[in-house]
Amino acid sequence: MANLRKDPNDPLTPITSTTTPAFLSEAAVDEYWYLVERTLTDVFGEMSREAKRKVQELKKKIDSTPQVDKLYWYHVDPLQVAADLTNNAYRPLTEIERRTYNQLRAANGSEPLQDAVYRVPDDFNE
Repeated sequence: MANLRKDPNDPLTPITSTTTPAFLSEAAVDEYWYLVERTLTDVFGEMSREAKRKVQELKKKIDSTPQVDKLYWYHVDPLQVAADLTNNAYRPLTEIERRTYNQLRAANGSEPLQDAVYRVPDDFNE
């Protein structure tokens, strides 16, 4: 189990891993996965049932990882996660896809992405 701290300023207060990463509320996690699922259906055209299945499978995999790995996922934009789940990560977004995603973000209270493109690390294929 990961050993994360409740208070980052207090090195003597460890907490154990749970399914929700430290510093994130259940509501924030639910909103994140809702946005991934809606991106799958609204941006990439997945059927709702298939989108739910893909999200549930990925969440199950993530829940079995150490806490620090779980936290990583919530730093990845839902657009990138959805693109990876639909094998669309290596092509540019269309203008309609970008606009649709920004509308989802706005409806969820998030700022629109100014540059909604996929990010692949330079050393990804090495």
